[in-house]
Amino acid sequence: MNYSTAAPTPSSSTDPTEFSTVLMAEYISIYATTMFALALLALGVRKTRCCPSSVNPLLHALAHFETWFAISVSFTMFNKFVFTYLNNGEFNLPFLVTSMHMTVKFFCMLIFTKCIQKKALTWPNWYDILKFYVPIGILTGLDIALVNLAVSYAAVTLVVVTKTMGIVFTLSISVCLGLEKCTRMLVAIVTVVAVGSFMALWKEPNFVLMGVLMASGSSLCGALRWTLTQYVSQKQKASVPTLILFTAPSGVVVTFICSLFIESAT
Repeated sequence: MNYSTAAPTPSSSTDPTEFSTVLMAEYISIYATTMFALALLALGVRKTRCCPSSVNPLLHALAHFETWFAISVSFTMFNKFVFTYLNNGEFNLPFLVTSMHMTVKFFCMLIFTKCIQKKALTWPNWYDILKFYVPIGILTGLDIALVNLAVSYAAVTLVVVTKTMGIVFTLSISVCLGLEKCTRMLVAIVTVVAVGSFMALWKEPNFVLMGVLMASGSSLCGALRWTLTQYVSQKQKASVPTLILFTAPSGVVVTFICSLFIESAT
């Protein structure tokens, strides 16, 4: 490496890259805080006596959705910062980060189940592990890794809009496998989401084909992952700890192997 003895030039306050990064952090902080506040408000309204019983499930689902969306978008923005802006993108290792993430998730769930809940693990049979749990783990790893890779190519807004196509894939696969009934409402939802995503991507000034392809691949893997997870949860009554503990290892192995082949130079 070549080192220059010249003093670094002070960064200008009008630097567009610096300004956009700071502004992005401010927007995501305000957004996440607002979504969490709305989730708490929905849960608080459920506890009041004036809340009709018919609205209770809707408020509960709304609180879950707002919490999940706040966390999901916040982590996507954080990954964009790490892979693109941190040390000028020197830590652009989405597959390695995904492998580390799933490893930590596995051990956290193992410690929680064994030390806090103090429950014995329910072992599925080997046929179910190979048929359902291993594919779910692989698809989970690819889902997370591809969206991490997508944000290193394209803007977060482009990736988030493309990821909304995941609901189209999920509902379509669920109908084909008989997990959901094909109703007019379901067709309307899929059509509205598909048209909305197409309109959002149409003539996008910051359109990056590689980022869209990676995000679309992530959406497809996520749709297959959630469909298989729904099948195992409904048909075999698998618990959340069982799903995480028996799907994470295959995801760790696949993403780590991909990291060795794709990111070994870095």
